[in-house]
Amino acid sequence: MSKGYPGEKLLIKVIDDLAGFLPFLVLVGGWVPYIYARYKWKNVLNLAVMTSDIDFGIGFHGFDGKDTVANRVQKLGYGEHHVSMDRMTPFVPVVKDAAGDLKAEVEFITDPEVSKMGRNGVVSRKSSYSNDLHSIS
Repeated sequence: MSKGYPGEKLLIKVIDDLAGFLPFLVLVGGWVPYIYARYKWKNVLNLAVMTSDIDFGIGFHGFDGKDTVANRVQKLGYGEHHVSMDRMTPFVPVVKDAAGDLKAEVEFITDPEVSKMGRNGVVSRKSSYSNDLHSIS
C-alpha cells in the first residue's frame, strides 16, 4: 500500500474481515470521498479523511447467512463500545491495528424501510445500528 491516510489500514482490515457480508454492506460517510480520490479519480490532490469512524449502510436482499457481523467481529477480537453501561448489547464494534495504536468504531446505518428482520439478519441485535441515516444509536 502506498502512502495514504494512516487509518486506511483499519478500513482495509474491516473490509477484509467482513468480506462475506460485503454484498449487503455499502461504505458510506467520510471514507467515500477519500476512496474515490485515491483509487478512482485522477489528479486529485486532497486526500483528507473527514471521519474517525467507518460507516456502512445495510442492505439485506438475498441474505441467508447463518453468521452475522456481530458474531464475526466478536470472533475476530474487535473491541466493543457498549451503547448502554448496564447491558452488554447492543455494542459498536471497534477495530484496532496490530499495535493497538489506531482504532475506529465500525458503525452501521440503515433506512427505516429496511425491516428489523433484515437488519438483525446481517448485523444482529447484538451490534448497534441506526434506524435513520444520521446517527448510530
